[in-house]
Amino acid sequence: IAPFAENKAIRFDLGFGQVKRDVFTYSYGYNYGASDVKQNRNLYSAKCDFLFGDFTNSSKFSVYGLGGVGILLTKEDDYSYTFYDSWDSTYHNYTQKGENSVNFLMAIGGGFRLKLTGRFGLYAEAQYNLVTYSGFIFFFGYGYFPLRAGLTYTFY
Repeated sequence: IAPFAENKAIRFDLGFGQVKRDVFTYSYGYNYGASDVKQNRNLYSAKCDFLFGDFTNSSKFSVYGLGGVGILLTKEDDYSYTFYDSWDSTYHNYTQKGENSVNFLMAIGGGFRLKLTGRFGLYAEAQYNLVTYSGFIFFFGYGYFPLRAGLTYTFY
């Protein structure tokens, strides 16, 4: 966190998340008879967050809100699956290439921090990250809701 006023700060946020998908999580296309489907979906984010709260040196505990913008890189692993065709009673093996995408990201949320020393502290926060539907075109599609906790270092 880099405060630039008593009630405003800026933060650069790098994030990583992984979603493990299987046949019960999503339907892969129209292959409802597919089985043994497993895929990892890796989410990499880089964004700049603007924080609004009490960032004075004398505050041991503070609550803050945040808004941010950035990019989200999604990398999907390839996946294979077996499909049973009831028409001719045969099994077919298929491999599907994973898709990669880069999208615009907007974040809104809030949290709190507890200072342990002059520069180090603990924090916990909740965000809602809204992702553009396709590339950098500003039509928003899905979102995700990360909950975080950790150690923070403040630059003065």
